Amino acid sequence: MRGERIEVENEGFPEVQPDDLRYQHLLHNWNNWAPLFRTAARRYGLPVSWVLAVATIETGLWSSKPAQQEKIVSPAGAVGIMQIMPQFQPETHEQLQDAATNINAGARILREQLDRSGGNLPYAVAAYNSGTNPLQNNGCRVGRNEWNFRADHNYPRQVIEYNHAAIRLGVNAPNPTTMMVWGGIIGATAAVFLRTINP
Repeated sequence: MRGERIEVENEGFPEVQPDDLRYQHLLHNWNNWAPLFRTAARRYGLPVSWVLAVATIETGLWSSKPAQQEKIVSPAGAVGIMQIMPQFQPETHEQLQDAATNINAGARILREQLDRSGGNLPYAVAAYNSGTNPLQNNGCRVGRNEWNFRADHNYPRQVIEYNHAAIRLGVNAPNPTTMMVWGGIIGATAAVFLRTINP
């Protein structure tokens, strides 16, 4: 699954802009946890931009202080970077205060919600936020890009805005370090092969 831009009816492709403070939250989040976002997204077959977008809307306000962001607990008891409710997950509260564990759990939940919603990101993230299946939620008007999720009605649109900004940042591109390693291996192999056939 590759990261795609998502059109919002009558708005086109809304995106967090560089002059918006929220863009700084996105950048901080990426700088803080990029390898963890990449690993979790790969494990669950998600675009990195989606995982980064959800994490940024959940705890972007604290992203300039990574130690605080990793340990933060909401008044409702949601823990860490992706604000996971421990009572509904196999991980403990303490485990979820570890960034790698927390981001992995968040990506797993997002994958589960995507599967339940037929791959529809707005519905999946609304369910992520509310802990329900929005396709069965009386508060939801199911139509093309029409979301009315009661208190969280802006959540899907905000995730889309972050997703578009993350795509523009290039977070879904292959990891350049991995590409350099593979490039070196392929180059060395080719050199050995050429020496073998042309001694």
